[in-house]
Amino acid sequence: SVEPAAVEEVEEIVGIRYNKRGGIEYQIRWRTSGPNEELTWEPEDNVMDDDLVDEFEAAQQKSVYGAQHIQKGDAVEVRNVEE
Repeated sequence: SVEPAAVEEVEEIVGIRYNKRGGIEYQIRWRTSGPNEELTWEPEDNVMDDDLVDEFEAAQQKSVYGAQHIQKGDAVEVRNVEE
């Protein structure tokens, strides 16, 4: 019989990248990790907590766009994330 994979609790998502096949991977800090332990890159499917993903993505958007002050009527550029 096949043993089910252990489920570990994520402390936070600290990074994102695309793998060679174009899939998303998140850099994870585990709740069980000590301060000097390595972070791991995990495929998107391995991250089961959608709220953590949402929090990470919101923080990324705020860091990139937070200083911009867009007023009603301003022209903005919208790009596809695949570009």
